[in-house]
Formats: sequence, structure tokens, C-alpha cells
Amino acid sequence: MSRRWLQICDDGSVNIGNGGALNLAGFVRATAGRVGTSSDLRGGVGVAGPVAVVHGYVDAAIPTDLAVPAATFFDDATAFFQSQGRTFIVWVPSSATSHLKEATSRGLAVTGDGCPAMVASKPVGVVGGLRFQLATDDEAHEIFGDLCERGYQQPGMAWLMARQQGYRAPDSFWHIAFDGDVPVSAACGFQTGDTGGVYSVATPPEFRARGFAAAVTGHATNHLFELGAARVVLQASKLGYGVYERLGFTTYDHYDRFTASPAAPPP
Repeated sequence: MSRRWLQICDDGSVNIGNGGALNLAGFVRATAGRVGTSSDLRGGVGVAGPVAVVHGYVDAAIPTDLAVPAATFFDDATAFFQSQGRTFIVWVPSSATSHLKEATSRGLAVTGDGCPAMVASKPVGVVGGLRFQLATDDEAHEIFGDLCERGYQQPGMAWLMARQQGYRAPDSFWHIAFDGDVPVSAACGFQTGDTGGVYSVATPPEFRARGFAAAVTGHATNHLFELGAARVVLQASKLGYGVYERLGFTTYDHYDRFTASPAAPPP
């Protein structure tokens, strides 16, 4: 295992990489797996969402214990998704060399760019001027889903989020930012133990470059700190990386993602 994965937090007691992986796996399981199917794999977690979607937050295998041999984790992930008849995405920390070698030896295809894993160890600054609301009812959930669908430009995403019922997941907090009465950006906070995570940061194109994504990310981050988180993690896209870095997040690792298509289960 790499020292980056084993990096110790400022308090000297917490493994950032493991805490981040557990939060990521917990979020996917609590949202996509709420109506779908999930499994405790040896060395990680597998989640098959309620409908087949080749998307890392819906059908995903995430390693959470790099002490378990990579081949064992991949065997379990393949068996689980074979039973579901699903193609899936495997998240692998760039520092986990044995897992990267295993993915390569199995001929898995790389999906997208390397995804920076970032952490904030203290509250971040938030620019004022916006109003924030937690989505706690169906109307607000629809607004959140619409922002995500337009922000990620993925038709059907709002329907899928409603279908997953992830809004009802314990320890999840769905923040909407309003400019006046207009919803302009969204972000979800999710807590596992003393680690918080920020997910589903979405700003439609017409509202970008106005500080809205930074504001809602900062608001969701600070809310997690208020709830007792010792650190907050996120996985950044190319579009969001600069925003998170300016807020005070730093990169502690990267995730490589691989697409795996197991053979159909026997009749």
C-alpha cells in the first residue's frame, strides 16, 4: 500500500484515504443502494442501483480495505455484478498499486480522467448573498434533481435520483442555493463517523462562473463540520477542481475508474 493512502490527518489518528473511501462507499450504498442492491465484498463494497446505469455513483465497486488482496476484491466484485447482470465501475486509488495492476491484468478499460480525492481539515470561507435551504420535501427534492440533471447535462438524472430515494438516506443533507427566489446550485453532504463528504455538486450552465458552486459547496462543507466532522472529503471533476482548491481543499490522492463487464450468469 502507498503511503499516500495511509496518510495521517492533522490530529495524528485518522487514515484519510480509508475514511474517504468509507464515506464514498457509504454514500453510494445509502443513495443508489437504497432501492437497489448492495453487498459487502471482501475488501470493499459493491452497489447495484435500482436500474442499470454505467455511472460510478450507481453501479460501483469501491475498495475500502487495501490490506485485502486485490484479486480477492475484484473476484468478489465480478461475482456480485455478474449475479446482477450489470456492467460496473471500479474505483481504485491511484496510490493502490496492487489494485491498479490487477485492473490492468484483467483488461479493464479506464473510464474518464483521474479523479482528485480532496480533503478540508477545517471550515472554509463562504461568500454571502445566497439563501440556502435543505431539501426535505418532495417539491425541494424535485428542485435538487432538476439542478443536477441540468448541471451534469444528463437527461433522466432527476428521475433516477427520485427513483433511488437517496434523499431519504440517513446522515445525508441536500442543500439548495437560491439567488433571490431562483434555485441556482446544489450539493449533498453525507457523514460517516467523523468524516464528512460532499457529493452531487451541480450548477446549470447559465449560472456558472458566478461563485454559486463555491458557495453551496462551502455551505455543505461547513454544515458537516458543525455536525462534528473532523474532516470533509470530496472527489473532484476537472470543472470543479479549481473551485474546491480555492475553498481550501487539498489533494491527498486520486481515483482511477475502470469499467468492468462481467459475463452473464449461467442459466
